[in-house]
Order: sequence, then structure tokens, then C-alpha cells
Amino acid sequence: MGMFIEVSVRDPDFLQTDESRKLVAACAVNIFEPAEEGVAVNRGQEDECTLCGRCLEVGADRLEIVKLYEKAGQ
Repeated sequence: MGMFIEVSVRDPDFLQTDESRKLVAACAVNIFEPAEEGVAVNRGQEDECTLCGRCLEVGADRLEIVKLYEKAGQ
């Protein structure tokens, strides 16, 4: 799990779809990787996230980037 951000998958079934495979190409820092059936989140890469939002364009409301540093400051 990342220290600063976490990829929250609101719809786990989405990661098993052909559309989810677009996440692999969209993410410049390899947070998403091909899996046997669909795509997996590489938890070891989460802190490399640049908050570019490209994965959110693909995943729409099925993904969320949780900023853990904002939660800590509450």
C-alpha cells in the first residue's frame, strides 16, 4: 500500500473487463499491470502516482485516487 495515495477500486468487476486493460497504457508509472483475467493494481507502485488523472478518465467512477495525506491531516 502506498504511503501517500491509494488506488481505491469502487467496482472490482471493472478490473476483469477488456476496457480495464486501457489502464495499463494510460498509467505512466505502472500502477496497473496485466493480470491473468484483466488488470491488477500494483500496490508497490502507488506512491509513484503523479495525480495526472489518466486512469480516472478510463475508469470514470469505478476508481478513486485516495490522498492518504489529506486523511492524516483531518
